[in-house]
Amino acid sequence: MFGYFGVEVYGLARFGSSCMRHVIAFSVAVALLLFTFSFAPSVSLGKTTDARALEILKGVDNLFRSETTKGKATMTIHNSRFTRTLSLRTWSEGTDNFIVMVDQPRIDRGTATLMVDDLVYNYLPKTDRIIKVPSSLMDDGWMGSDITNNDLVESNTFTEDYVCEVTRDDRVEQTLQCIPDKDSAIIWDKVVLHVSPKTGLPVTEEYYDDLGEIVRVKKFSDVQEIDGKLTPLRIVATNELVEGQYTVFQYDSLVFDTPIARNFFSLTNIRRIR
Repeated sequence: MFGYFGVEVYGLARFGSSCMRHVIAFSVAVALLLFTFSFAPSVSLGKTTDARALEILKGVDNLFRSETTKGKATMTIHNSRFTRTLSLRTWSEGTDNFIVMVDQPRIDRGTATLMVDDLVYNYLPKTDRIIKVPSSLMDDGWMGSDITNNDLVESNTFTEDYVCEVTRDDRVEQTLQCIPDKDSAIIWDKVVLHVSPKTGLPVTEEYYDDLGEIVRVKKFSDVQEIDGKLTPLRIVATNELVEGQYTVFQYDSLVFDTPIARNFFSLTNIRRIR
């Protein structure tokens, strides 16, 4: 590298001392720049390289994932103006396919969200419209709740979409700090996970904005063994910016690994589910 620039400098000596000084200055600047980058730390591409963090995150990312799942749930939205309750049904297949559909109240019956092949759609039965949900809205609340689109379909994972490091790892608690991949559409500045070392399940997730303030908290409880798998059946998501605003998502029933019909997760079928 230095030899290359040296040859160029000497070759240009005949053009005069002023030109010579400019070329030397340029050569030194480039050499210093290359030297700096050669010792700069490597930039993560959105994958955690911490083996311990990866091990802990398995229980978090695979919380409700299985070959298939079928469930019934109640979601109650609380705020200063009203309390609203919805009865829901859910279906999933692996990590790519998911449906949640409203059964009650009657006014919202049939309203559904579908994820298939990493694309997310909302179905509005009143107008028989299907609307694609852009990635920029995945962290918005679903049906006016504090449960986000991504909470439901789990399109983002901490393993794939964040860089996580373990900040505490003992018998009492495991804590990870997770920074979103810079190329993602995730709106949070960071997420802090608190995981139970006994169960390997998340206890609390804290979501921070770019000012370092907690804006959202999710708490997991009512852990039960379902088909041999420990699963928290209750999730409480709280809006930390609005007093008294939170949503409770409670699974009333949940089964794993039962057959689901082929092509169930499709834009055509979402109109037919009853």
